[in-house]
Amino acid sequence: MSGTGALNQPFHNVQFKGLTFANATWLEPASGDGFPEVQANEYAVGSPISGALIADNVSLRIAKSLRFERCLFTHLGGAGLGFDTDTQNAPVAGSQNNVILGNTFTDISGSGLQMGELWLANPTDARQQNTGNNIQDNYITNVVAEYFGAVGIMIRYTQNTTITHNEVTNLPYSGIAYGLIGNPS
Repeated sequence: MSGTGALNQPFHNVQFKGLTFANATWLEPASGDGFPEVQANEYAVGSPISGALIADNVSLRIAKSLRFERCLFTHLGGAGLGFDTDTQNAPVAGSQNNVILGNTFTDISGSGLQMGELWLANPTDARQQNTGNNIQDNYITNVVAEYFGAVGIMIRYTQNTTITHNEVTNLPYSGIAYGLIGNPS
């Protein structure tokens, strides 16, 4: 599932409650580039080498005031839920004031939840800032099932992001990472 807004008209004010997002795949590692992992859901692609992120199964860009509550993310290739993570292909971000509350993330190949991207560290336009997001009371277990450099919750370039009272268990690497930006070259 994906939802994309525009800077002047964000994808906004939608609530997802009690839904199950399940049974999807991600086939990029079968491409000519394979999967040369860098760190935290980032991998190297192309020539010259550039960085890309594992794709999200639920992917949101320029989203404002969304709410994911008591949803289940399971049996997913790639990453589970992501906000503004694919700006390499479309370099615009700006997810703001979203709530991720009381969800379960399990049996996911990469990260359970990722937010922020690799390329817009200090946007001059306030609408492009990932800010004011709240990640609370989620249960994240047995994710990072195939891409062992991924993490339970991965937060990149964001501001005022709150991560509270999440239970993150049974991962081969890190539970929560904030601000990791690898260098694929």
